[in-house]
This record gives sequence, structure tokens and C-alpha cells, in this order.
Amino acid sequence: RVYFDGGVVENADAETFVVLPTPDGCAWARDREHVWHRQYLWHDHWDGEILNEVVGADPESFEALDGTFGRDRAHVWRGGARVEGARTEIFRVLGNGWTRDASTLWYAERRVAADPGTLVIHGDYAILMLAEPALEVIGDGYARDGEAMLFAGYTIEASGPARSLGG
Repeated sequence: RVYFDGGVVENADAETFVVLPTPDGCAWARDREHVWHRQYLWHDHWDGEILNEVVGADPESFEALDGTFGRDRAHVWRGGARVEGARTEIFRVLGNGWTRDASTLWYAERRVAADPGTLVIHGDYAILMLAEPALEVIGDGYARDGEAMLFAGYTIEASGPARSLGG
């Protein structure tokens, strides 16, 4: 049996079970037949953590990108949810919920923009920017795309001094 945070990990094979380390902590695990993602339990207080099976993930090819995102040969995953349309071989984590591949920018698993002619990759886990205008990840879900302010992938109106958030 495999135990995590005091509970049994259902269907886990103890001989092949491994926790996959990530730069921001261990949030993924796999064995020969399954992939799991750590979920924090909050109600009105901290209730612990559990490992939820990522149904459909391929354990043989699965790799953790960070504590939130992982990929296998066919799909990109945000926790247990597929990031639909993401190209697994070139998918990159930008930070603060922002990700991209060669043609699309996402916030969480929601598509924000697509223009393959203007996206430039500057390396793994670096800030990847749109060529014109540049995407600047500010933090806490905020980003700036030239003059447009974005929060959680949505364009927001900024007025007065608030327009200079993060800069």
C-alpha cells in the first residue's frame, strides 16, 4: 500500500510508485499505470492534502513541469484537467498561472491569445514574450500586453494611477 498525508492512495502500485519533484515542491506522482496530482483541501481551515488520479494521463511519458502543470506525450495537464489544444512538445510555464506553446497563450487552462507569428520562446521557465507588444508577467494573475492590462487572462480597464500597476 501507498500512503499520502495519512491516507491510502487508491490503486497505487507500491513497487513502481514515485513522487515527481518540481521546482516549487512535489505535487505529482505516478506508478506504472496511474498519474496523480496533489490537491490541497480547504474548507474554513486547512484540512490536509490528497492525491487525485489524473484520469487519462500516460504514466510512461508523464513529466511534471511545475506544481500545477504536467504533460505526457498526448496532453498537457493543469492538475487533473486537460489544457485543450496545447501542443505538448513545446508547452512552457511562464509563471503566475500563465503558460504558452508556439501558437497560444493561456491563463490557467483558458486560452487568452493566439498568434503564431508573434510569439518568441526565450528558453525553459524564462519569461516568454509576444514579439510586439511584449507580454510582461506582473504577478498575482496580472500581466501587461503593451497598453492592455490583463487579470487572470481577461483584459481589464485601468484608470488613473492604477494603470501603472507593477511598473
